[in-house]
Amino acid sequence: ETLGAIERFLQEHPVDDGRLLVEELVTGADVTVMGLVREGRFTLLAVTDNHTSSQAPLFAEIGHSFPSGASAAALQHIQAHMQRIAQATGLDTGPIVAEFLLPANRRPGEAPAILVECAPETGGEYLADHLIPAAFETNYFQQLVRLLTGEGEAGDAAPAATRSAVESRFILQREGTFQNLKFPREMRKYPGLLFAAALKDSGTYTRLSAGNGDRIGVFAVRAPLPQAETLRQQADRWAEQTEVSYETA
Repeated sequence: ETLGAIERFLQEHPVDDGRLLVEELVTGADVTVMGLVREGRFTLLAVTDNHTSSQAPLFAEIGHSFPSGASAAALQHIQAHMQRIAQATGLDTGPIVAEFLLPANRRPGEAPAILVECAPETGGEYLADHLIPAAFETNYFQQLVRLLTGEGEAGDAAPAATRSAVESRFILQREGTFQNLKFPREMRKYPGLLFAAALKDSGTYTRLSAGNGDRIGVFAVRAPLPQAETLRQQADRWAEQTEVSYETA
């Protein structure tokens, strides 16, 4: 069956240079990992559930949820793997961010988390500048500066306790000329609203092929930890209720 699917794909999508890379599709939860390294020692700061689009623009990131629903076994594996990455790459002191896939149907003996990508940077998606401060009531960049200037240990930036659940959502683009977006009034009045903003100016032509680069809006909200699941559902609903207008042909 798999071979037949590959053959049909090749018939519909000819490969110009005669080369094709085929990978097994692994389905499961996607998580983003943020941390700091000091003198080769990794400290985990936060893990978020990363939500991606199942329609065009395919695989675009549509939001993050904190705290993550990753299992204790997955988190333990991630922690150990990040330490090995720091050692293998020679990363001595600085920020690090990674993305892991948690296989839905893991076979016996397989790792609970698969590394997708990793980079020595703070990471984007409003995580460092908004999520960590909102979740832990601590300033990520102040801790990073202290680390880089030798004034603090990596562990200093590790929050003692999670204070809040945080949800962010992106509003995806269409193919065409963007005009405006309007967030739901209920969300605008929500006391836990952190921010809401348009990411594109009116009159901007947005493309599905641009993926994350042409997303048109974003918002983030927080609530007490016991309300985490309710907040996640509210964030999904508010994203769906956001009104988007495009120039008609």
